[in-house]
Amino acid sequence: MTKTRLKAGSAYSFFYPRHNYAGIRSPLEQRCVLVISVRDTRKERLDPTTKRINPRLNRGRWLMIGQDRDKGSERSFYVSSMTDIKPVPRDQQPLASNRFAVIDRNRVAFSAESLGEALAYVLGSGRGVLCGVLQDHRGED
Repeated sequence: MTKTRLKAGSAYSFFYPRHNYAGIRSPLEQRCVLVISVRDTRKERLDPTTKRINPRLNRGRWLMIGQDRDKGSERSFYVSSMTDIKPVPRDQQPLASNRFAVIDRNRVAFSAESLGEALAYVLGSGRGVLCGVLQDHRGED
């Protein structure tokens, strides 16, 4: 599994263990997640505290961070533990073909082509309101 299979700003459905611990079997749950980012843990290592807190977690090389539609919160998933990964149908993708802007203090603080980038900015900065740009009138008279 490679990073390129999951694209930031796109939504995917997949099955993931309810509890992802090494050596412990757990029922699979279907998840639907909007990808914010995919991290190569060989290049961007996990914080040692993270490993100490949960040493039995079944970790893999690729860590996907996304907005879980069913649970309504940001979650992380090891790609190697995901099965039956499928893109959400195009008509259910979140504003996939539009641009996005983050508004802070009545101005555009950030703009991006993908929802994942814009969402990552909001989550990273802790500020702003994420908006989908439906029409862009720049340059028009």
